[in-house]
Amino acid sequence: MSYNSFSGPFPDHFYDLAETFDFDISHNNFTGKLSEKVSKMGLNKDDDKKVFDFSYNKFDGDIPEEFGQINMLVKLALVNNSFGGNVPDAICKNTGIRYNELKDLSVNCSDVECTCCNPSCFPSDLIQKLVDGPAKMKKEHLEYWKATKDPTWTGSPRTAQNKAISWFVDDQKNRTAIENPTQRVVLATLYYATKGDSWKYNSTFLTDDDECNWFGIICNTEKNVTEINLDSNGLQGFLPEELQGLPQLKLLNVTDNNLKIPPSLKNLVTLVIDA
Repeated sequence: MSYNSFSGPFPDHFYDLAETFDFDISHNNFTGKLSEKVSKMGLNKDDDKKVFDFSYNKFDGDIPEEFGQINMLVKLALVNNSFGGNVPDAICKNTGIRYNELKDLSVNCSDVECTCCNPSCFPSDLIQKLVDGPAKMKKEHLEYWKATKDPTWTGSPRTAQNKAISWFVDDQKNRTAIENPTQRVVLATLYYATKGDSWKYNSTFLTDDDECNWFGIICNTEKNVTEINLDSNGLQGFLPEELQGLPQLKLLNVTDNNLKIPPSLKNLVTLVIDA
């Protein structure tokens, strides 16, 4: 039904299309909100891959989390509408690259927060800096659906790296004015990889304040991190390899914590680890 001039609210009886697995109403003028009843679409086709395309219409409101209840949904196109809010975790948990996973999820990144979209909603220039720069982040670690395969994973269902870049992009007031985004994302990765929400002292971490003022962080006059002192602070999990993205770091003190340390960090000549 794509490329027509259909308009008005989404017809309620469309939700009863339990046998459908390829549904395309893109490039029309449908309006209004989508209902939680979207979960009924394709209900009788559990063994078929499903492609649902709602793009290029005028839908608004929140994206129903019930899309996450649709088995074998491999493509969900919601781009070029007026949705707001965020893509719910109930949808994101189904993203991936395997046969039955949601491989293609698209929204308007300027209007909807999405940490699991493919194509990604993260700024491409920032991704490039993190991947090509001194942090040498792996692009797949920044993607939501790689969580369970990443050894530094510390939460469900997302990687520490994904949480860090999500925080950087979504939760700061003046992201574009930050002088050293790589340094800030690396420190956020350290926080999430070591279960920062369980630290004894964490109240100044991941605030809008300069990262050089965060607890345990010491910088030089050029505002490059030179020391990290988080001893006896309840850190758990792994020290992330991305710490190599702090080229001026001379001392990392994590004594009296419960951590595993990658060999790549131990081999850094300028880094002293007390653990």
